[in-house]
Formats: sequence, structure tokens, C-alpha cells
Amino acid sequence: MRRAPLPPPLPPRPSPRPLIRPAPHPSTFTDSSLPAALALQVAFALITVTLVVFLPESPRWLVAHGDIPAARDVLFRLDGTPDAKARTASVDAQLGEIVAAVELERREAAGWGTCFTMGEQRFFHRVLLGMGSQFMQQISGINLISYYARASTSSPLALEPLRPLVQLDEPLL
Repeated sequence: MRRAPLPPPLPPRPSPRPLIRPAPHPSTFTDSSLPAALALQVAFALITVTLVVFLPESPRWLVAHGDIPAARDVLFRLDGTPDAKARTASVDAQLGEIVAAVELERREAAGWGTCFTMGEQRFFHRVLLGMGSQFMQQISGINLISYYARASTSSPLALEPLRPLVQLDEPLL
């Protein structure tokens, strides 16, 4: 007995354009985003370095280096008091405070050895607490986790918390 031949297969139907497609990965948006970000940072740094040249010396630094007339001149130029007598009195008061603070720091200057003394303020105790917390942070590996967390969550096998899972091609309404 002979079998009847099978009808020819139907041509494949074209698949409709999907309404929902996967969202693009954040790193595939542009290749120029990193150089643009670096250029922006360099631009602000250059502006800052250029403008620092025009800033006056700090009056405190000038007093600490013995140049009190220059410190008085800087304070006079920076003071915005309109009356000349009031401006001079204000500058003299500020300069007196700066001179007193610099002299006090010179009298009570402390060196590195102060960090390792256990006096009334317990500096050595504070140093040990700071060193211990930094040691525990390093030994626990939290720096490694915080540094590589973004890289591990951006891999194709992991879900990203802020990345949309789907992106609509057309509005639903």
C-alpha cells in the first residue's frame, strides 16, 4: 500500500515586531562617555589652578612667617566695611586675633611624639582606636567588596538594581 504524498510545508510566517525588547546594557550607550567625563574634570582643575594665581596669600600664613604688614594689607583689601575708620578698626581686630592664635600655637606646639602619650586627653588611646578600626576594615575585606561591587553586579549573570529589565518600543496606550 502506497501512502499519499505529504503536502508541501507552509512558508514561515514573518514574526511580528516585538513590543518589548531587552534594555541595552549601560556600558553600550557610548564609547566616548569616559573621555568626556575625564575632560570635564580636567577643565575644572585647569580653571582652579589658573585662578589660584590671582588669590592673595593667607593673612594667617603671612603672620606665621613674620610678614605682618603684608597680612594687614591683605585683610584691608578683603574687608568690605565702607567707612575707613571702621575698616581700619576691623582689620586691626582681625589681625590681633590672628597674631594671638599663631602665638598660642607656637607656645603649645606638639610634635609627633604627643600622639603616643597617655596624658589627660588620652592621645595614644585615640591613635590605637583609629589604627584598630582601619586594621579591622582592611582585614575584613570591605574595601575589596566596595571597590568591586559595581563590577560584580554589572556582569550579564547578575541583576542590576537600577537597570530596567524591559524597554517598551511603543506606548501601551
